Amino acid sequence: MSTELLLLGFIRAAAADLVQKVRTPALTVITGAGRAVSGVATPLEAWPQGLAGLKLQNDILWQLHDLDAALPARAGTIFTSEDDLQDLMARYDNEIGRRLDLVTGKVELGIELWTADGHITCDPASGPGRQYLLRLGSDKYEPGPVGGLCANLHQRLVEVCTNSVRQACLRPNTVFRASYLVPKDRMQDFKSIVAEGMKGFDDLGVFITGPWPPYSFSCLELNGE
Repeated sequence: MSTELLLLGFIRAAAADLVQKVRTPALTVITGAGRAVSGVATPLEAWPQGLAGLKLQNDILWQLHDLDAALPARAGTIFTSEDDLQDLMARYDNEIGRRLDLVTGKVELGIELWTADGHITCDPASGPGRQYLLRLGSDKYEPGPVGGLCANLHQRLVEVCTNSVRQACLRPNTVFRASYLVPKDRMQDFKSIVAEGMKGFDDLGVFITGPWPPYSFSCLELNGE
């Protein structure tokens, strides 16, 4: 009977030996037929459940990404056998390799702005859930000075990153939320831009997340798989 595998992420096949340096329970490295990329997996039965498992996965991916480059897999991606994982890599070898190239030497930083006084900017009850999330995740900004701040801050942050994605504002008092793929040597520039841009907006709260592995920039188009 095959052992189910939890896929943690992808790395370059040439960097497979670096997995030995990761402080973690035993990992399985499965190289695709193209010999360019490898999947990093672990037996599902021995993996901790819930938040402990997510924290461990993040720790492993961060170590791998720091050593070379790692493309995180979606949490809970399970394969019934090594053959199934190899089949997937055979089909998406080029795309996985391309995305690894895109995230090499970069980390994910995020930013969230909210009204510190608790003022609700969006009414969750104003429409169906899907429409609400789509509206909050759109490229539109709040009207007035706050919207101008968000637009200007985003534009300046884009200048020090290689990719960005607007995120849905899941809390009613959140006015802006986004993730950025930032070269490691520009992280301080990113933080300085945020600090400078927030001057004069004492009624807004700001929180910078990361650095993280590039979760927001790793999603593969797997034709519905």
